[in-house]
Amino acid sequence: MVVKNLEFLFRIFKGLPHLGLSLVGTRELEAKPKDMVSFNVSFLGVVANSQMATLLCTHDTLILPSVAKPWGLAVEQVLAVVCRFW
Repeated sequence: MVVKNLEFLFRIFKGLPHLGLSLVGTRELEAKPKDMVSFNVSFLGVVANSQMATLLCTHDTLILPSVAKPWGLAVEQVLAVVCRFW
């Protein structure tokens, strides 16, 4: 069972108006009411694999808020991209 915990992110980012959150994908996102989401949250939809490295390098952090999920592809995609590591 996958529990992505997006509601948690929505609540957190409502209190962080100076930060932005970009969400990639559609499945679970389509079911979420848009009124839960603040202005600083962007829904990017499906991103082609050929564009993923560029997208990842324009962001500072990967947030994986899942409370129940096996190792996800997102982690492998981030590890495979050579961009700024801290």
